[in-house]
Amino acid sequence: MKVAYLVFPFIFPLVLLHNRMRVNRRHALLGTLFVAGVLPSVAFSTDIKTSLQFLFGVGVCLIIMGSMYRLTRAIGMRTVGMLVWIYRITVIITIPLFVSGLQYRGHFTLYEASYWAIALIPYFCIAFHKLLTAGKRAFVMDGLFILTAIIISQSVSMVIWVILSFVGLLIAMRMVRIRYVMVAAMTFAILGAVAYKFSTRAEGIFDALWNIADWDAAFSALILIGGNRLQRVLVAYQAAHDHPIFGVGLGALKNFTDLHFRTAEFSITGMSAVDFDTSLPVTNVLLELAAECGIIGLLAFLLLLRFIFKQCKNKPAIIPFRIALWVTMLSLMFESSYLRPYVWMLYGISLGLSSLHAEIQPKRRFPRIRLFSSTQEIAFPELSEELVGK
Repeated sequence: MKVAYLVFPFIFPLVLLHNRMRVNRRHALLGTLFVAGVLPSVAFSTDIKTSLQFLFGVGVCLIIMGSMYRLTRAIGMRTVGMLVWIYRITVIITIPLFVSGLQYRGHFTLYEASYWAIALIPYFCIAFHKLLTAGKRAFVMDGLFILTAIIISQSVSMVIWVILSFVGLLIAMRMVRIRYVMVAAMTFAILGAVAYKFSTRAEGIFDALWNIADWDAAFSALILIGGNRLQRVLVAYQAAHDHPIFGVGLGALKNFTDLHFRTAEFSITGMSAVDFDTSLPVTNVLLELAAECGIIGLLAFLLLLRFIFKQCKNKPAIIPFRIALWVTMLSLMFESSYLRPYVWMLYGISLGLSSLHAEIQPKRRFPRIRLFSSTQEIAFPELSEELVGK
């Protein structure tokens, strides 16, 4: 059991009491639709017991989103500063775990380094946003924390999410400049060289990419980089193809594929990852939903996502979280699953900050000049001191 699954069911009633039992109607409606979308997969599941457990997980994830939405509304923009310190603490805690050998690759309290990399995506976006808006001094500390996380996690995917977070912010803020691109390219080239020097895994990946000469070599490089991910995606696709309407059952995919599929059926040009097995979880969140809950559950989830992204659109104040949402959802195309608590926390915080921003009046183009009394205000364009005096 994830800790969040135990904590948030107790937090949510307190949040509701604090808000006099008021809930956001649109959030409640979309949450209800998502539950309704996955319920048929529970009713027709090939493993009812597991599906009921995952249905509880769905409910808790919606509770997490609702709780973080309300908590963000209560705390306001201080949420961002608190989040930054939480992310820093995860790095600080992971350092002794890595140095002592308790973790071969740093991953905080999550299952593996690639999961930690996804959890840190909002941190990357917040830190780079500070760099682009406040300058290098505001970035130095967080830049060192991010570099430390990359080194102790030895995660190639973390480097990718860092790059995409930075590029996404440059595009969203319309700050694509040659100097930024050159500095970023040099920085990531240095990181790549360091990784090649000190990581045997990175060295193997670079060598495989450099020596691609035919399709077999290309697939071999893909398997080396992604491990068994590509084959796990093929397994989920086959299950979704065979059960398109209701899926094989919420959370029941691993048991289903273990019983009905064989490892040899999913080799690629005769090659297979050493640790591949059909009972492994999927690495694509949309295919996972399609395979487990069918087209009905997938559409309900996409509807929820569309609402979240729409709420965050055209709000400059929360650009870091909008980019974090995009990069996180892209990362979930290569990592499962859709029930990760830290992802639903991101959903809730993004919605909370979006609602706060919507309540803030946009800045006027012209400064206010008070005339006659404090209760009467007229907005004037910028005038010379002489005209203002007149």
